[in-house]
Amino acid sequence: MLVNPEALWVRLLKGLYFANGDLFSTSKGNIGSWIWNGICDTKEKLKICWVRGIMSREGTNFHNDPWVPYLPSSSLTSLGLPPSRFSEWISPTDGKWNLEVLMATIPEESALAILRVPIGPPNSLDR
Repeated sequence: MLVNPEALWVRLLKGLYFANGDLFSTSKGNIGSWIWNGICDTKEKLKICWVRGIMSREGTNFHNDPWVPYLPSSSLTSLGLPPSRFSEWISPTDGKWNLEVLMATIPEESALAILRVPIGPPNSLDR
C-alpha cells in the first residue's frame, strides 16, 4: 500500500475505507473486512518503521506523514508549526536542507533530525 499506492487493490481499499484521507488518519470502523481490520491493527507498528524518502516533495504531507525517522513521532505535527511546504525548507540553489530556515523555525533537536533525512532528485516520486 505504501510503496505502490496506484495498485488496483490499494485504490479499491482507499475508495472503500479512506477516500478523503490517508492510511494513517483512518480508523477501523464497524464494518471493515478482515483484510482492512488486519491493516488497521498493524498501522501503528507500520508508522514506527515507515519513513518517506523525500524526492519530488509533492507526495508527502509535510506535517502529518512520518518522514523524519529521528523524531519521536516521525512527523512534525507535535511541533505546532504553521502550514509549510518542503520548498520553503530546501535551498533552491543546491537542493539541500536550508540550515538557516530550519534553525530559525523549529527546535534545534528537530532541525538536526531533519538534516539527517536525505533528499533525492526533485523529479522522482517520493517513496
